[in-house]
Amino acid sequence: MIRALLVLVFAVGHFAAAQAVRLVGFGIPMDKAVNTGVPPPEQPTGFTFSIWGLIFVMALVFALRQVMPTWRDSALYQKIGWSAALAFGFNCAWMLIAQFQGNGPLLVACIWLIWIFSTRALFRTLAMRPMLDGFDRFVTLPLFGILTAWLSAASVLNTASYLKLIKVAPPTLTPVLFAALVLCVIAALSLLVLRRAGGYLPFAATTLWALGGVAYANYFERFDKNMVMLAAGLALLVVAALAWQKRPMAVERV
Repeated sequence: MIRALLVLVFAVGHFAAAQAVRLVGFGIPMDKAVNTGVPPPEQPTGFTFSIWGLIFVMALVFALRQVMPTWRDSALYQKIGWSAALAFGFNCAWMLIAQFQGNGPLLVACIWLIWIFSTRALFRTLAMRPMLDGFDRFVTLPLFGILTAWLSAASVLNTASYLKLIKVAPPTLTPVLFAALVLCVIAALSLLVLRRAGGYLPFAATTLWALGGVAYANYFERFDKNMVMLAAGLALLVVAALAWQKRPMAVERV
């Protein structure tokens, strides 16, 4: 019962934490909390971050269902309940830290913890896929697929932003080369998870959304065709990996 209540509390907390500055009257708004000044070449365009609205709504719907007495003790929710609670809880903490403390090691650690627990929930849900009902197939599983995919990009971006903040980022690299390296790391991490997830489509689609946002920003806002080509190339690589994993398997003749 405590587990289910925590999932619900943190799912509702997403909405409050995102608006914490407005609620208390001080701090840094979320859109300015981490990235200040001119957005770096590796950052997606602003509208791509609207995906958080979808994640918050899906998290709330999931939380309301798993707290109901009929479903509270289901095998799936027992397996992913604490991972979901920790992912949502650290997500709330990340937003509060970003608004009231700013970028730093605590923020970076927090976002990686969200990624770890979200990925754990995704893999455990995928492992039970044949036994999932309609709700869990179309809400629970996509929720953690989308969240994990977005965090696979956001965690690397947050880390890169902190490295630049403390001037650890390689000084011999230009901003564009550093951005290219960051995008390659994002693609590599996403491809590893995509392979482990068996080519789960919502995960791949969210990764393409992030890379598409980078391509859009560099084409229409920063006018860097090299970054556009890199983001597009990495997106094609994700599509190729997805197609490979979804290919029909040859039937062995007896």
